[in-house]
Amino acid sequence: MTDAARGAEVLRAAAERTPPHWAVVSGSGLSGLVSAFNPRRTLGYAEVPGFPVATVAGHPGQVSLAEAGGVPVWICLGRPHFYEHGDMRPIAAFVRVLLDAGVTHLLLTNAAGALNPAFRPGDVMVIADHLFLPGLAGHHPLLGPNDPRGERFPALAGAYDLSLRAALSQALAQTGLTSREGTYAMVAGPSYESPAETVLLRHLGADAVGMSTAPEVVVARHAGATVGAVSTITNVAGIEEADNAGHSAVVDVASTVATDVGAALAAVIRQSGDR
Repeated sequence: MTDAARGAEVLRAAAERTPPHWAVVSGSGLSGLVSAFNPRRTLGYAEVPGFPVATVAGHPGQVSLAEAGGVPVWICLGRPHFYEHGDMRPIAAFVRVLLDAGVTHLLLTNAAGALNPAFRPGDVMVIADHLFLPGLAGHHPLLGPNDPRGERFPALAGAYDLSLRAALSQALAQTGLTSREGTYAMVAGPSYESPAETVLLRHLGADAVGMSTAPEVVVARHAGATVGAVSTITNVAGIEEADNAGHSAVVDVASTVATDVGAALAAVIRQSGDR
């Protein structure tokens, strides 16, 4: 039995008779979003085979069985990153635990640097598309034998569900946050982007940049799950002032909007229902 299968068994047992079809993954500094839900039970990631050991500040490494208006949902506080493992397999296993446990709708969040000059720290961008730069360079979560959950060559046109994008934009605006929409560029990290790299990414059409999310989207879409994602803009990418882009500053900015982001996600899940 794979780690994903064993982890799914643990989650199904914890969920008892109400296995969630929804899961939310919090990014750096966004663990406070759980306060918008009604947690019923919490497990440490170490208790769930296939889940990562949390090594990055702002990623507590806990998964909560919670509710949004009576709709059950897993709230995952933290994620594995490519720069932690040098390997996409832990990211694929993390997502597949959730899928094997019955999740069909995945909502992802992250902290990101602004590339679009109109964006400001504290804005929240609904992701419409991505540039998966490590994947294009050969670091892809679907390398190797095809996983039987999906087709060998999954299409990613429309990977970010249009109806979820609209619902997320509306819900974010209702919280008072400035809601944007755009393209997210994933880089490998862990260094932040140089000014020249920032110019390159902007010319490629990206509006925000971070170090996660795209591989989770690929794995989920390969298996047929519905995906939505938002980036909390925490800094302006590529600027010279290092103190404006350090991880602690990123976590601090993200934490100021985490509750409102959680409220928007909870509203979308509540309105969509347990489907």
